[in-house]
Amino acid sequence: MYLEHFGLKKEPFHITPDPFFFYLSPTHKESYASLIYGLKNRKGFISLTGEVGLGKTTVIRTFLNKWSDRSKIKTVFVFNSNLSFKGLLLTIYSELGLDLPDKLGIQNSKSDGPHILPLEDEIFELVNELHRVLIKEYQQGYNVILIIDDAQNMPVQTLENLRMLSNLETTKDKLLQIFLIGQTELDAILDKKELRQLRQRIAIRATLKPLSENQTRDYILYRLRKAEIKSGRENIFTRGALNKIYQYSEGIPRKINIICDNAMVTAFGYGRKTINPAIIREVQSDLEGLPASRRFRYALAGSFLILLAAAGIWFSPYKENVLIGMENMIPREINGKFTSSVQPDAGIGPSLSKGPETEAEHADRIGPEHFLPVDEYFVAAEEGSGEQPLNEQNNDHPRGQMVAQAENIIEESPGDALNEADPREQTDESRLDEINVEPAPRLELSPVNQAIHEELYEIVPSYSGLSETRQEILIRMARQTSINGLLSFEKMLEALEQDDFQEAARQMVHSKWARTVGDYAYDLAESMRTDQPGW
Repeated sequence: MYLEHFGLKKEPFHITPDPFFFYLSPTHKESYASLIYGLKNRKGFISLTGEVGLGKTTVIRTFLNKWSDRSKIKTVFVFNSNLSFKGLLLTIYSELGLDLPDKLGIQNSKSDGPHILPLEDEIFELVNELHRVLIKEYQQGYNVILIIDDAQNMPVQTLENLRMLSNLETTKDKLLQIFLIGQTELDAILDKKELRQLRQRIAIRATLKPLSENQTRDYILYRLRKAEIKSGRENIFTRGALNKIYQYSEGIPRKINIICDNAMVTAFGYGRKTINPAIIREVQSDLEGLPASRRFRYALAGSFLILLAAAGIWFSPYKENVLIGMENMIPREINGKFTSSVQPDAGIGPSLSKGPETEAEHADRIGPEHFLPVDEYFVAAEEGSGEQPLNEQNNDHPRGQMVAQAENIIEESPGDALNEADPREQTDESRLDEINVEPAPRLELSPVNQAIHEELYEIVPSYSGLSETRQEILIRMARQTSINGLLSFEKMLEALEQDDFQEAARQMVHSKWARTVGDYAYDLAESMRTDQPGW
């Protein structure tokens, strides 16, 4: 899905063991060379061990792809190693296409009966016939390899009996090459006392190790080049992102592939051509299921700081002044105007050096004649503080954004919202007949949100049928983008008309607005889908 976006012809980070992308780190090169040496010199037993995800199967498949064309090789690949010794022999017969000895009285290799001979005699006949076949293959120049994957899962009794197969040899060469491929637990199993005879027969032991930090970077760049990335676009991952990948993957190729593939999908969703550490952290959190717990920790830390500040205020001698100042900062609606009782020239409260203010002093200082419209208050407060006034060049300021959004809402509504009654509050019959909708119900919203709510109630047909949670989502989007910006989400609004909240959420996530806003948009989309506030 992201090939064209990054200029690739193939997906570079599949987790399947593809020999095409085989990367020769020093330990991978050593292990690969060990297999070649053991095969060419008919060494018999060879073990290859390593942690999960280091590429053991990739090494084997690369080895088979390279050498099956150059040499006369017949391969028996055992995927399910949890077999009895007789079951292993029957698997070898089946893979080589051999007929079972007549003395066994078994019709085919997948049948366990009827039995004419005791189990020990059956095993003897199977091994004896296999010896005869292997001598014939050797005379014709063929080399037969038995590869046992996940050998750590093979029963100890079966492993102990493998030495019987190692006895199939000529005076010079082994007739059967046995590759034991397993995790690090295999080494511990082979070190058991009851397997000492088998351990002595292992001619070569190879071990895969995780990649170093430099090898991890080279591994990622190597796979991008093998995927035929366009020239000059190899630096998809920043240096910081590569460091994070190594930190999270611990140099294990399978983990590297998973992280890189998910990071490219995430970057494609954001519309970005480079991947930075923030994207890698987000991917790792998703893979480990951490986002919810992390947000909980942040919320808990924030709550603790708020409680600490509240406790400091509560026990402060200026508690009453602070509470009165906070109350006066809350805008109130008086005669159709949003006003605040703060006197900008006088500041929010008296100088702290004068001590706590009495109620009489407060009444003399603050009065109705000092009430100002909320947008004028913000401008006056900025001028009094020496900061740049809120204007078109200062809309990045949070309060400037709120004023600009409020002004946009007022400009889109008929009449002068500061001096006249809002026509939308008229509920006479002629007005209802004209707009053909019911008046918007009054919710417990802030004045600005209430104005947006009433606007959406009239111009978005599906808005009135939404739950309060989903209505609040649209209000939040309108505050981020404006009313007209919200109306540009045509496919999302169409999905809401059909009550298809899954599609509506998808349209939100895939929009340019979502890529700009980031996690906030994803939280709103999840709430749109589930009808459960999660922001």
